[in-house]
Amino acid sequence: MAAENFPLQDRVAIVTGSSRGIGKAIALHLASLGAKLVINYSSNSAQADEVVSQINSTSDHPRAIAVKANISDPDQVKSLFDAAESTFQSPVNILVNSAGVMDAKYPSILNTSLEDFDRTFDINTRGSFICCKEGAARIKQGGGGRIICLSTSLAAAFRPGGAENFPLQDRVAIVTGSSRGIGKAIALHLASLGAKLVINYFSNSAQADEVVSQINSTSDHPRAIAVKANISDPDQVKSLFDAAESTFQSPVNILVNSAGVMDAKYPSILNTSLEDFDRTFDINTRGSFICCKEGAARIKQGGGGRIICLSTSLAAAFRPGYGAYIASKAAVEAMVKILAKELKGTGITANCVAPGPIATELFYEGKTEEVINRVIGDCPHGRLGVPEDIAPVVGFLAGDASEWVNGQILRVNGGFI
Repeated sequence: MAAENFPLQDRVAIVTGSSRGIGKAIALHLASLGAKLVINYSSNSAQADEVVSQINSTSDHPRAIAVKANISDPDQVKSLFDAAESTFQSPVNILVNSAGVMDAKYPSILNTSLEDFDRTFDINTRGSFICCKEGAARIKQGGGGRIICLSTSLAAAFRPGGAENFPLQDRVAIVTGSSRGIGKAIALHLASLGAKLVINYFSNSAQADEVVSQINSTSDHPRAIAVKANISDPDQVKSLFDAAESTFQSPVNILVNSAGVMDAKYPSILNTSLEDFDRTFDINTRGSFICCKEGAARIKQGGGGRIICLSTSLAAAFRPGYGAYIASKAAVEAMVKILAKELKGTGITANCVAPGPIATELFYEGKTEEVINRVIGDCPHGRLGVPEDIAPVVGFLAGDASEWVNGQILRVNGGFI
């Protein structure tokens, strides 16, 4: 076989989800270029066997095998590589991750069940992560190694007092993760604009109580309460809204989702454990989904309703060491853009605020002085941001003046990115 006719001669390729559809077409094309194939399927062995037979019919020696594997299971993804190496006596050269699912009900975020959300992310996102991680560890190095993941073009489309001094007077706001850091600064700023606050915390009640005391010290009547809740639990998110409505005798007007986590080891994707990946997505992405879903159902309609999620400016930078974190926040940005469109007619807007490097515990954790100084040097202002740089932007989005700002990502980073 001449190299110009068979440019992938004897290279070993795994194509997930290749028993049908796009994956099948990719597998057949790679085989026509000379590659040896692992045809992955999750349920229909007959379809996979048919693809294998079609490839092997063109050769005297087997050039394709079928391997059943659920790509959201790391042991089963490992079995794909084991089978390839064992059968073809060669390391894998090419990984094409084509497996994926989509909810054929095409529900709005409000009408998406948590079960359907979990299934979609389990295959499309967690599965891609596991495949990429295994591929990064086992694909042959030195040239010709390829990892190719199928996405969708829809990822770029996102289809479906005096009032002047206290513009949020008596509006009810929930701020998750508001016992410290950026969330605390946001809560204090919204309170200064007249809002009543639910201060959400996960572990440190003393910090949350301190924020509540600071807000209530400025009024004769309680204007803030602290509520413990893990935002990745839908029942606990529901309790935030229940507490707000019960305490302030009013529906919620504003939801700011500030709670989030980041892996302070700053590992490469290859070195990110599945446990750390799951924890990051559980809080940052699943938690945002649950909050947005509850907010879409319960925030007061008719004008002034606001959903504001904190993302990160790193979602536009793609820096090594932040793979799971950036992916988790990029998913939030996509969700919020879609939610803004789905809330048509409700008077509720949905936006993201994406801070750059901010001087908080989350930023400093795990970073050396050298790294911190390098970040400062990269910022045109020659300093780190502070939580108070972010809070007024959220305050603007929470007020009436922001009505025409909807479905947007506001990167607030001093020119860092």
